[in-house]
Amino acid sequence: MQAQTNAETRLSDAARDLCELVRKFRTRFVICFVVWLLGWSQSHADIRCTIPPATEPNGPTVKSEDFCEYFKTYRPSGSEIDPRILRAMGLKDSDSDKARRLAIIVGVGEYPNLNSDQNLLVSADNDIQHLIEFLRTDQQFDEIIVLRNKDATRENIEYFLTSYLKHTANSYSGHTQFLFAYSGHGFPSQNTGESAQLALFGISGFDDYDHSLGLGILAQWLRDLSSTNFSSVALINACYGGDIFGTSYGGANPDAPGKPGGWALTAGAADDLVWSSGKSNAGSIFYDLMIDGIKTGKADPFYGQKVVDREAHVVRQESLVRLGQLNGYLTGEIENLGMNPKTSRPYSYPNIGVLQNRGTAQGGFFFLAPRVVVQLPPKPDGTRETNPIGEYGPVSSIYHRADLKVFNDPDDYPIKGVQLSSRQHDIDWSQVKNRVNWVYIRATDFGGSIDSNFLANWSDSAKAGMPRGAYHTFDPCMAPSDQLKTIEEEVPVMKDALPIAIDVAYHSNRDFTENITTCPNLGDEAGIKKSILELANQLRGYYGKLPIIVGDSWAFSNLIDDDFRSFPIWMHEIDNGHPSVRLAGSNPWTLWLTSNASVLPGTQGHFDESVFFGTPAQFAGFQKGSENIALSAAGSGEK
Repeated sequence: MQAQTNAETRLSDAARDLCELVRKFRTRFVICFVVWLLGWSQSHADIRCTIPPATEPNGPTVKSEDFCEYFKTYRPSGSEIDPRILRAMGLKDSDSDKARRLAIIVGVGEYPNLNSDQNLLVSADNDIQHLIEFLRTDQQFDEIIVLRNKDATRENIEYFLTSYLKHTANSYSGHTQFLFAYSGHGFPSQNTGESAQLALFGISGFDDYDHSLGLGILAQWLRDLSSTNFSSVALINACYGGDIFGTSYGGANPDAPGKPGGWALTAGAADDLVWSSGKSNAGSIFYDLMIDGIKTGKADPFYGQKVVDREAHVVRQESLVRLGQLNGYLTGEIENLGMNPKTSRPYSYPNIGVLQNRGTAQGGFFFLAPRVVVQLPPKPDGTRETNPIGEYGPVSSIYHRADLKVFNDPDDYPIKGVQLSSRQHDIDWSQVKNRVNWVYIRATDFGGSIDSNFLANWSDSAKAGMPRGAYHTFDPCMAPSDQLKTIEEEVPVMKDALPIAIDVAYHSNRDFTENITTCPNLGDEAGIKKSILELANQLRGYYGKLPIIVGDSWAFSNLIDDDFRSFPIWMHEIDNGHPSVRLAGSNPWTLWLTSNASVLPGTQGHFDESVFFGTPAQFAGFQKGSENIALSAAGSGEK
């Protein structure tokens, strides 16, 4: 980068004042004043950097030309910002000119004045390179400032944190995200009551405070800066880095990206050493796991929106990685590393905490998760239909494209419910009703068996005024007519009941697969499909409502096809601890299992919790049972 001074305005104003002084004072005084004025103007000049290939100033405005070289990325104001960032800040998709994403990376991999076993920190050098590429390419930060090795001085850090970045954030009225990252040595202070120190370039030993930066001082600079940003985070990979927290202020929610908050995430606690894997080109364990978890989406695999096609492929993904989820992911991955061979103890776990001056950290920092986008297939005339992906809200498909199923974050669906079986009894229904909106109660199981607690749960939930339905476990080895008879004997016909649910996921049910002895029909998927359809139609006739078909990804890929399109469906599968979205076909989901470990007040044990796709009015339509309400919401209803 090049630079050009803009001090002429100040000098011209000063020249007019100088003329007046010449008339009033002696020559010697005026000469001294001119010398002082020129020195003041030079030291306070605003320098605007020039970013190649431009030949005119077009970059950041800093106090000295030397600072231009620290900007490794600088995008002009108004450059396109990912809509996910803008929406989280409460802005419109077209408001890129109103927001800014700012980052400063401080890294020291060379310590020439330390002993030979401490003077090179290759992992820190690698961290810097990995972070620059990650923040520039994957996270699309607008400004990335890098203070590396000899440039990582206390004076430079202080200028950027207390002057340049604060001024920039204020110029965007707080619609900014700010990230601070450090990688290098850290050491505990020898002075009582003083915070641990970050070792800077030129340090001669771990008692050299002229070449270190106290975490307490850094924390205060960052706290002051957080008040000017929408969200901020300090990432610290240094031994004893957890000492940055000091006193925390107020409550906190690191998983709410739509609210402001200032945070720190450190590689270890205040008394922990931190490590690298030692592999070629590896950075620290902390940053390597973090970058991989965010880039792959594994750190927060189900926040945001996913769109799934007829073949159960994710064709579009609009999601974020939340800081709280990232912390949990890092903890799990580090735990999986086992014992540190150098210490024979577990590796240090990350620490997370609030880093702001006052009040509640209402929200957390967030990163962009991988974005998957495919163009919709052409219509017969060769044109492509425009189907904008809806923003967050209760929906399970794209309008007029029922084959494109939408899965938002589970929290976006306000109508939630649980399933009960014989394992749940002695329930305080008044507390349950305050937590969920509906309940499905198991009535029958494999082999025509009856759930021992069905009648009690059915009666008690009715007394509590709880919308409830019965669910039947489909048995592929039992004739549909026999299953219907069992259901009829157990489940009363009630106008206000939810449609009966038929669970056809026998293929993945261990109670069935581990206990089945003889079942001639088990391999006849076409025959089983016919039996399910026959039972569904019989239940519709007897109870006067379309039953809902419950299945997992295997069932919806192998059994439940477009012949079942008139029936509502319940996507019911947990995949590696997260709700599955692998729903094939062109029938949008009505209910979706989002957790198999929910806890309810007034009950014991864990529950399967699901969400309803739509609004209260649509839920009333589902309860009525006369149509596939989710398919109707897609603009292609069938009765």
